[in-house]
Amino acid sequence: MAYVNLYKPSPAPGPTWGPDPYDINFVFDIDPKYLENDKVKVTPFVPAKHAEAYWKHSKDHPELYRFLPWDFLTIDDLLAKLETWRLDPTWLTLVIIDKTRKSDDPTYLASEGGGIAGMVALIRSSALHLTTEIGAVTILPPFQRTHVTTNMVGIILQYCFASPSAERPGLGIRRLQWSAHPANAASARVAEKFQFVREGSMKWTWVVPEGKEGAVLAREGELPGRGSAMYAMCWDDWEGGTKDAAIRLMDRKRPSG
Repeated sequence: MAYVNLYKPSPAPGPTWGPDPYDINFVFDIDPKYLENDKVKVTPFVPAKHAEAYWKHSKDHPELYRFLPWDFLTIDDLLAKLETWRLDPTWLTLVIIDKTRKSDDPTYLASEGGGIAGMVALIRSSALHLTTEIGAVTILPPFQRTHVTTNMVGIILQYCFASPSAERPGLGIRRLQWSAHPANAASARVAEKFQFVREGSMKWTWVVPEGKEGAVLAREGELPGRGSAMYAMCWDDWEGGTKDAAIRLMDRKRPSG
């Protein structure tokens, strides 16, 4: 019997604030009330609520994207990328809120009751295989080397590994990945601090714009690419002790990165 392939790639979206109500279009059901503690909140990045504040505090810091395969030179670049990610059901972009910031802080976002501290995403997610990856981690300069990154990662770990039937339900993930640019020592330190296991290096994991650090030329006519250092934490690691380590890190009284 004959076959056809009617697939047509969707055109790249232009800048948009997204649908109203905002459809996160993600393979997992998310309950944001379990994605926070007394210091930090992580919630879906809704452009109409968060994009202007994020852009305002990130636009003068191109170094934020030194190791990432994108740049946001304009707010339209940001909006277009957010829509590209939204249309991918394996990807959920999240905004990070520092709940300890007061209303007179320049980063304070009244609608969230704290300072807008950056973004993070769950990427390459599979509800069938119960896997996801923490990616697109971008912490704004005023929040670097504070409690924000530690609490953000800890909150996501707790939510991902919690059973859907637990008192504080989560996603029931079995495997959680973390990939880092090979030259990004800070990203590697975060993964190792939380006891992610380095499983090796992967070549050609990202297509990147020309001029990006670590970019390697590909075949003629193609954009360059780069590899990644691959880390993972699995449900048995979590139950075997990394959960306790994460709680200790989050409970530190002094600010931690």
